[in-house]
This record gives sequence, C-alpha cells and structure tokens, in this order.
Amino acid sequence: MKRLLCLLLCALLLAGCATSERIVSPGLFYYPRAEVSYGEGGVIGCEERETAGHEVDYFFLMAQYLHGPLDPALRSALPRNTVLLSAEVDGTLLKLTFTQDLAELSGLDLTIACACVTLTCISLFHVEQVRIQANGALLDGEPSITMDESCLILVDQSTQMPPESSGEN
Repeated sequence: MKRLLCLLLCALLLAGCATSERIVSPGLFYYPRAEVSYGEGGVIGCEERETAGHEVDYFFLMAQYLHGPLDPALRSALPRNTVLLSAEVDGTLLKLTFTQDLAELSGLDLTIACACVTLTCISLFHVEQVRIQANGALLDGEPSITMDESCLILVDQSTQMPPESSGEN
C-alpha cells in the first residue's frame, strides 16, 4: 500500500512540475475593426484567445477563428459560412483552402480579410507566409493570394517583373 501511495505521489509531483514549466501564451486572433478608422487605430484589431493544447491543430484554431471575434469592437473577416477545407505547411508557407464562400469577398474587403487571416496564422503557427485560396473559385481573378507579415502586400505573379523586361525602359 505504501509503495502504491508513493508511486501516486511521485506521479502527481511530476505532473505538477510538467504543467508549471510549460509556458502557455495566448494566441492573437486578428479581425477587421467594426468601426473603420484609417488613422490612429487602423482597420485591423486583435484579441487574445487561449490556445493551450491546440498549438498545432490548424482546424481547431481556424474553426475558433471562423466563429468570429468575442470583442464587439471587431467583426468577422470572412463570410459567415466559410469553412477551412485543408491546411498544409510547406517549409515556412502555410497553404489554406477555404470553401468557395470566401470568393464572395473582393477588393479591399478581400485584402483586409486575407491580411487578418495571415496575421492570425503567423501568430498561431509561426509561419512566414500564408497562401489562401477558395475551393473551386477565384479570388479577385487569382487562384490564390499569398501574404506575409513583413509588408502584408499581395505576393503573386502579377507583382513580379518578367525576366526579359527587367532593366528595359
């Protein structure tokens, strides 16, 4: 009986040590602001959410993201019925495929939504770039949109100069 009690006590102590050493940082979920301000506050805000135990669970965390913000000062970035269909990491690039509901957005709304998703994924999954596509649909005429944190500028083939025309005027 003493041996069993001793083993149980050791197990509890080890479990306590494991949890106290584990650093849990909340994830940042980025959304457009409900009241758009192009000045001091900007168009994108964020809120912290607990992510403990789900740090690499793309589908769980993106499902939480798609439920929308808890803060009433923020609004959902993506159309209501949008669902994540696939998530694949290729080096430092996270490739996300959403349902075609995402293609309902265009122009500035699409750019802001993609920026919010990109910032959220970079915060949660520690990737450098995020490629977003809608299954079976184009996003503003493009098959996908790739963004990164450094500039949040659209990165696609149209932003690159063809090799044969570089240096010519």
